[in-house]
Amino acid sequence: MEKIDFSPVGDTVNGMAIQFGIVMITGAIAFIVVFILLRALRFPKQLANFLATAALLAALYYSFTTNYLPWVQSLIR
Repeated sequence: MEKIDFSPVGDTVNGMAIQFGIVMITGAIAFIVVFILLRALRFPKQLANFLATAALLAALYYSFTTNYLPWVQSLIR
């Protein structure tokens, strides 16, 4: 059997993985910063967790809608 050569798509997949990783790290940083800030302001843990999750989702939504990941926009249109 012949081996399949995936080298032509390697750069594209690597670029997509890097962009996806950046989006996930951005969301994680938003969650951590908001959670720590709210806990420092003495918010209850459940409320701080809920608001930090909302910040995470907002950061992810913003990343996707501002064409931060162009390959996702090409799939939607």
